[in-house]
Amino acid sequence: MNNKSRNLSLTKASQQINAVTCLFGGRPVPASSVSSFYQLSAPLINGRMEPLSRHEGRVCLVVNMASADPTTRQELMQLNDLVTVFGPHGLSVLVFPCNQFGGLEPFYNDEIPLILQNVRPGAKFETKFQLFAKCEVNGSSASPVYEYLKVKLPLPTNDDSVLSHDSQHPATWKPVTRYDIQ
Repeated sequence: MNNKSRNLSLTKASQQINAVTCLFGGRPVPASSVSSFYQLSAPLINGRMEPLSRHEGRVCLVVNMASADPTTRQELMQLNDLVTVFGPHGLSVLVFPCNQFGGLEPFYNDEIPLILQNVRPGAKFETKFQLFAKCEVNGSSASPVYEYLKVKLPLPTNDDSVLSHDSQHPATWKPVTRYDIQ
């Protein structure tokens, strides 16, 4: 990560990512019925419900993953690195296993941590990020977390007039792209 990326505000990113399943009487409610990401809850890999209000005031990076994807080893290690470096400064990484992209997450929730520890990445890998239960991100059975994110977050763009509007932390390089940390 370069210095330009490090200089950008986590607080600004937190305001832009204001989003996962709201519980009412122990039952999930539709994402459309909540006004904030932090009103949602989602099941962790162990089945326990995690209220996203626990992450309020932090930048939340929501990631879908597939254990059997060849890129998973490197990506999960990089996510751990992000938590190590930026976790103390307000970053929460929320990872959701999903089998909808190439069938590369065929495992059950109780198998996924074992796969991560022993196969990919392996070497007794321990997650530093929050690992949620396997879910769908598209379609009629999509997780309320992803339903909410798809409705509330803007579509990706490389228009630098949209990306670099933060007057407190202006981008000092060109071109600014959606792949730069905002």
